[in-house]
Amino acid sequence: MMTIPNTISAAYVLPGLKPVGEVKIDIGPLSPEFIKARVCKYFHIDVSVLSRKTRKQEVVRARHIAMYLMSLYTRLSLGSIAATFGDAITNHTTVIHGRETVRDQLSSRFDNDFKTDVPKIIDTLCR
Repeated sequence: MMTIPNTISAAYVLPGLKPVGEVKIDIGPLSPEFIKARVCKYFHIDVSVLSRKTRKQEVVRARHIAMYLMSLYTRLSLGSIAATFGDAITNHTTVIHGRETVRDQLSSRFDNDFKTDVPKIIDTLCR
């Protein structure tokens, strides 16, 4: 299982030189609206789409990643996370399923898009 702390360490590199140090960036807690906005920007979809009852693959994927990141970087309960998605999510068990789906994909031994998408989205949360 991959764990992601609220502080991300990144190598500080001067242009054309080797890494000269390490920078710690505190990124938590974040608002659910901010997380949803960054996830939707990454996937080029409108934020309102996450709250719609749809099973389109690109929307479900974005919604699952948003739920996963909210469980990591907010202090919201699972029920509160579900409430931020309106009618699209009925209760906390859907959040558990989405979170576990992302965790399983991240820990899979096979290459998949989650392994590249999630770190890139986390990087956008730092900016």
